[in-house]
Amino acid sequence: MSAANLKVLIPVTKLTCAGCVRRATTALSAVPGVQQANVNLASGNAELSLEAATVLPQVVSTLEQAGYPTRTETLLFSISGMHCASCVSKIEQALRQIPGVLSAQVQLVNSQLQLSRISGLAQTSELLATVQRLGYQAKVVDEQHADPEQEQQAAQRRLKRQFWLALALTLPVFVLEMGGHLLPAFAALLQRVLQPEHSALLQFTLTTLLLAWPGRDFFRIGLPNLWRR
Repeated sequence: MSAANLKVLIPVTKLTCAGCVRRATTALSAVPGVQQANVNLASGNAELSLEAATVLPQVVSTLEQAGYPTRTETLLFSISGMHCASCVSKIEQALRQIPGVLSAQVQLVNSQLQLSRISGLAQTSELLATVQRLGYQAKVVDEQHADPEQEQQAAQRRLKRQFWLALALTLPVFVLEMGGHLLPAFAALLQRVLQPEHSALLQFTLTTLLLAWPGRDFFRIGLPNLWRR
């Protein structure tokens, strides 16, 4: 594949609606070196056509600024066979040319390489092979990465907890406000056991908790997206 027509698929997080897709696509399309950008809400991925792999760090930075960061991973390698600064430079330059590699820093003192990559790109086997072709030996010391499936399951569990909490806070407000309209006898009971100002204070407290706790994502995610429109 020619460097002038490099196609990559990268994960994009925090996409919640068609507006997010539009803003992410617009931001990506404005990056110099991005020839085409298609963001898919269902898959949570962006399909990009790039002039070169070196455009990817700017793509990642742009997504971060737009509020839709990609997933990245950090790997630590031990490198043997290095003797000088020239060895360091050769390894770093070769790795940075691999699509998906965001940074590669080699420490000659402790013979270690720290590399950051986009999740799903720059496979570990390819990284090791690249170093070996240069005449050095490498092995993985530590690999820190996020499992997309586990992340999705954790997000679903969090949403379920928020739903049940929101329901628990909303039902009393609904009953206090609408119960008397549906059942006149209930209205008479409320008047005997709860003063109107106390009912209003209770509803205000429950509604405030609803907005501040399970409903905070509307403000945490929605308002920044509104400002970026």
